[in-house]
Amino acid sequence: MVAELPRSGAVVAWGSRFSGGDCEHVREQLTQVKTIHASHLAFAALKEDGSVVAWGHGRFGGDSAAVQDQLQNVASIKACHSAFAAIRHDGSGVAWGDLRYAGDCSAVQDQMVDLKGLQSTRGAFAGLRDVGSVVTWGNPSCGGDSSSVRALLTDVRQLQGNQFAFAALRGDGSVVTWGDVSFGGDCSSQEEQLRDVREIQANDLAFAAIRADGCIVTWGHPNGGGGHVFPRPPTLA
Repeated sequence: MVAELPRSGAVVAWGSRFSGGDCEHVREQLTQVKTIHASHLAFAALKEDGSVVAWGHGRFGGDSAAVQDQLQNVASIKACHSAFAAIRHDGSGVAWGDLRYAGDCSAVQDQMVDLKGLQSTRGAFAGLRDVGSVVTWGNPSCGGDSSSVRALLTDVRQLQGNQFAFAALRGDGSVVTWGDVSFGGDCSSQEEQLRDVREIQANDLAFAAIRADGCIVTWGHPNGGGGHVFPRPPTLA
């Protein structure tokens, strides 16, 4: 399935109609579109007026009817494998899609305020709040449950997610992780190295952090490059 956003702001889609390749039933709504986001088998379009149009496989977020009245004044959208999440301009959030894989955020609705960013894994979302705390929901095996590290998730400056785990960078340069331990949800093996971190990045299976001294530290699955420390390269004369 493919969706294209021409300069006109209209949308053209093609491919399997079960996966979002046919947008005919919502075509009249697909005008003045700013961005298009894709789950595994569905699309969500964010329009200039802050409304959202979804189509494709209903279980994968292609049916937003249950939350359509909340999809107004939307500022940004994030997708995972089977669901979407949106932040509105007032900092509140909403999710839809597969209820087993992050399509339902009702359990944390009281924390879905003052959001300024979202990250996703295959089956979970993590939202960064203005106060530096983090709210998570979705499949626990993909990082949807951060209760074990909740006390550490303060003064968070950056969030990253790979397929199965999340990592948070705090203001003091330390790193907090949760999710599947095989894919970076546990960084204890590199704990001594993860100090004075300035930035975190992720691929599907692992994480990499760059420290203030230029060293790069990785953790997660070895097939994704996890488990290494790369010293800062010497400066060339």
